[in-house]
Amino acid sequence: MILYAGAFAAGFEKIIPSLISEAVPDAAVERVESALVLFSSADILKEEDLPFINTLYVCLSVWNTNTVSFSDLCRQIPYSTLHNRLTPFLGGKKAYRLRFSRENQFCSVDKNLVSSVEKSITKLSGLAPDRLNAKTEFYMVIRRENLSFFALKLTEKGSSEKLYDKGELRPETVRLMLYASKASEEDYVICDPFAGSGSIPRQIAKLYSDAHIYVNDIDAQRSLQLKEEFADAQRFTVTAYDAGLLSHIEKSSVNLIVTDPPWGSFDSSLTKEGLCLLYKNMLKEFDRILIPGGRVSVLTGAKTEFEDAVSSSVCFTKSRKGDNFRTDILINGKKAAVYCLTKEY
Repeated sequence: MILYAGAFAAGFEKIIPSLISEAVPDAAVERVESALVLFSSADILKEEDLPFINTLYVCLSVWNTNTVSFSDLCRQIPYSTLHNRLTPFLGGKKAYRLRFSRENQFCSVDKNLVSSVEKSITKLSGLAPDRLNAKTEFYMVIRRENLSFFALKLTEKGSSEKLYDKGELRPETVRLMLYASKASEEDYVICDPFAGSGSIPRQIAKLYSDAHIYVNDIDAQRSLQLKEEFADAQRFTVTAYDAGLLSHIEKSSVNLIVTDPPWGSFDSSLTKEGLCLLYKNMLKEFDRILIPGGRVSVLTGAKTEFEDAVSSSVCFTKSRKGDNFRTDILINGKKAAVYCLTKEY
């Protein structure tokens, strides 16, 4: 069995084991920590096999401690036994760099230690060290929990570093929002009223090929860009309406709403009162377009304003008592939450 480590958006720890089992049927989840899962599988996995994982590693050594030094850990790496375990993951790779991380912060270490470890890695892998240009990376990680590991990063350097638009969600986070909302093939009509750059409808389209997707953003220029991307009129309806006035959508016609409305973070003109009014109006419209029992998944950092709006809504207020009503997460270091609501019958 091969031991893997996967980093994901902090806050989704409860649903990660079931997602791992669904994606990799023979997987055995070893432990789940804040934003990290360790699991074993006989399969040779790639990052695309786990689309809800931000970064995937194959673990080469693991220690149940966080109180040792990097030099102590490096001396304990069983280099002589690693060649066969590494071979399946090194096809086509030519160069690598070595990185050290303690409690999610990159660290500088003694140059002699780095050089010694690089010589051992080069000998067992055949790769050449290149500290500036290599996409392949080996990591020595010490976590806050009693956990440290030496690993090969399977997510190539640069593959998850594309330039996202301001406020755009990573696809892995969107997938976790969808899983948290219990989205399924039976959700035939899905809506994102604040589509922005299209990150949410993009993932919905990949997961649910039979769903009709309402893609809306009040910004006319963004809407034009979305129309170009989501050009299949049978699958997508792309519009530029106020999310509180979605008059083109029929009453009780939508199964699921998944959206990332403004938090006030990038628009200084949105006061707390303005945000609360925005959320109240959108929830009222969600009530109108959702079928009875329809669901809503909302990501926001304006937790107080959103929860006030939920409390004052007619059909969503009981959702506050649900087990998955609020999942606190971190988005680019900012505190936020994913809220799951259900329209009462």
